[in-house]
Amino acid sequence: MDARQFQAVCGGNGPQWVKKHNACLVLTHQPPDWLTPDSQQQLIAEIAGNNYFAAHLFGHMHEARYKSSSEGGAAPLRACQGSSLFGLEYMVQGKKMDRIHGYCAGRIELKGEKGFFIQWPRRAERPGGQWNFAADTVDFKLTDERTNAEEFVLLKPLTDQPKQPAGAGAPTVPRPFPQQWAVMVGVNNYPGAAKLLYCGQDVIDLAHAFRHSLGFQNVFEYLEGSALEPKRDSILLKLVEMRRQVSKKDLLVFYFSGHGINDGGSDYLLTAGCPPTEPKLGIDVKDLADYLAKIDCDNKAVFIDACRDVIPGKGTGAGTVSVGEESKGVLSDKGIIGFFSCVAKDRSFEIPDLEHGSFTYSLIKAIKDGAVETVAELDGYLRESVPRINTKYGKPPQQPFAVISPPERERLEIFFNPNWRLQAAQRFGPLVDNMAERFNNGDDVIEQLEFLGQARVKKQFSDLENRKLRLIESLCRAEGMSLELFFELWKKLKSPPAPPQMKRT
Repeated sequence: MDARQFQAVCGGNGPQWVKKHNACLVLTHQPPDWLTPDSQQQLIAEIAGNNYFAAHLFGHMHEARYKSSSEGGAAPLRACQGSSLFGLEYMVQGKKMDRIHGYCAGRIELKGEKGFFIQWPRRAERPGGQWNFAADTVDFKLTDERTNAEEFVLLKPLTDQPKQPAGAGAPTVPRPFPQQWAVMVGVNNYPGAAKLLYCGQDVIDLAHAFRHSLGFQNVFEYLEGSALEPKRDSILLKLVEMRRQVSKKDLLVFYFSGHGINDGGSDYLLTAGCPPTEPKLGIDVKDLADYLAKIDCDNKAVFIDACRDVIPGKGTGAGTVSVGEESKGVLSDKGIIGFFSCVAKDRSFEIPDLEHGSFTYSLIKAIKDGAVETVAELDGYLRESVPRINTKYGKPPQQPFAVISPPERERLEIFFNPNWRLQAAQRFGPLVDNMAERFNNGDDVIEQLEFLGQARVKKQFSDLENRKLRLIESLCRAEGMSLELFFELWKKLKSPPAPPQMKRT
């Protein structure tokens, strides 16, 4: 192993390449102690040192191990060796050697300026002659079947925002909020209730869409087995902490995916470890609204994808007549926008083919497609999308609803998409400038300017609108058509010829 390999595959400058990323991994076949002394020195001094890589992954041997070490105050080196996943047993000078079988799942969590490295090592044994995987407590010290989260500093903090290209005429996209914050909770496992399948995945994928499509700078994911456990007290403490972080004009979103239940007229969100028979151990929606109200921020929204299945408990069908009815008034009184996955009489369904609940899948798709931005647009989109998805995948009806109070909040751009806005600015900005210059020179293009003003904020175009856009683009090209031909073609688009009439005989 040589530093020249590192430089060659990283565009000639390895240190510069790694710093373009939040965290990096180095993967080799053999473990570092199989390298020559010179290569070991190259690995530490020129490649894996200086906190360039979050971990070094390798295999080849017949055992599992993990070692995190630091010498002389330098950044730690994390060496992770995977055991054999059903590899062959082998012979050494006629002696049979037993190869340890198993695997190790791992995760790197990226939060702000820090990363967390976690592993779930599994060891395979054959009790009774049949393979069985279990947590590997022989080679690892585990808590809840996983290693403790090991913290490291990100090479590039998540708070870094991509800069717009410099230069004259580069479009800029003004954002409606100085900062965007999201607290996202997903719970699959409950004592005494059927396991949910996709609540954790709901959070992971929706958080990704918030960060990478909507540009949220601060997203906190509360997931089982992660550094942020989805427990009642830790979630509420985060909301307390945010009182000194969130500004008045920021946007704050709270999202929950899991079981919800109404008990004694009060709505509860069931957090990790909360049995359905004891909903008061979860989060009362009234308490949630109070905690959110104490954050001095004008723009707050709550998304609740709850009531996913019949929960055995108090009364027939407990858990199906669930959160929603009481929450409507609670959130409205506090001036908090609320989106719910279903009305109280419906159930909220998970779709195995999509690996999401239909409500959250619709949220993710709306964001990635750039289909909506405002509260009103999102409300209409969900009301149409969720029932359609349920029907397509053979699920009973499910009707989402929204709480929008006061009514003027329906214009709030909670799904503002800077990427879509930038694309629109890049397409429409030059067209508007060109037509405005023609108007200033005396050409009567006011109708075309009004059309562009309306088109630049639309997300979908009719066939006629697309034809008008292509015609304007043709006019604005450096060697485009004459103005006389443009007006002639534009008039035909405005008044298409009537279909031919059949004569009676």
